[in-house]
Amino acid sequence: DEFVDLLFEELKSLGINAVTYMPSRNTAGQLAKVQKLCGQYGFFQISGEDINSPRQKFLCEALRKKEFSHLIESTWALIGHEQMATKDKSLGMFSHESSQKWLRLSDRIKEYADIGKFDVNRSDAFPGLRVRGDRKGAGNGSDPRDNSCAGCSAQASCGRVISEP
Repeated sequence: DEFVDLLFEELKSLGINAVTYMPSRNTAGQLAKVQKLCGQYGFFQISGEDINSPRQKFLCEALRKKEFSHLIESTWALIGHEQMATKDKSLGMFSHESSQKWLRLSDRIKEYADIGKFDVNRSDAFPGLRVRGDRKGAGNGSDPRDNSCAGCSAQASCGRVISEP
């Protein structure tokens, strides 16, 4: 508790973009301070709740509280980030390109949460990005194993080419 201010300052200086914390394992005061510092430094907040025992409940009651509801959306955003960064690192949530496209972190969280909530194999799985290829012929994504489309910035698992609009 004594050095949390210094910790956040150092994290920012190191280029860290996110902080994870566990609502169920900290005091209300500690959580309020961490959330305040996350806002001050512009950090993406991630739930660090985990399950360490088969007897532990899968549902975290703390995440049902209003003050932590944003962590649910953050989880979806993290999933969306992983999906996109796996396709192409430049499509990740904190890439230079994404940071320029969505200047506000809250906008990026919403966009990536939307991506995370979609089935990546659906044609509309990447809102804000254009999907090329109509899946009706060789070389245009008709064969999921065919990833030979020229100029792609990411390859969808169905073979369609994903690029920025």
